[in-house]
Amino acid sequence: MNTNQFGAIFVHDKKIILMVSKGLLVFAPEFILMGINVIASMYFTALGKAKESALISSLRGLIILLILTFIFPAFFGITGVWIISPLTEALTMIVTVMFLHKSIDK
Repeated sequence: MNTNQFGAIFVHDKKIILMVSKGLLVFAPEFILMGINVIASMYFTALGKAKESALISSLRGLIILLILTFIFPAFFGITGVWIISPLTEALTMIVTVMFLHKSIDK
């Protein structure tokens, strides 16, 4: 199933289907990064490292997300809205990798 077909399941307006099709191509990779960030947060919780876990969760669910939500739509329009979530996960991933590297080195 391609992205046009996926959009057509929910709406029949060609403009919206095209918008969904383009957006899904940008948005879909987020799910891989999201999974890794969530698992890393649970990993740190299991190790008793609540600070790292809370920071990862806060970055992806609040801090970076809010900052980008105010900035990106103004500069990139609807594409900026689609980019916010994957970019949030990617930036959180950088912090996650730093925490994992520090945790493994100990």
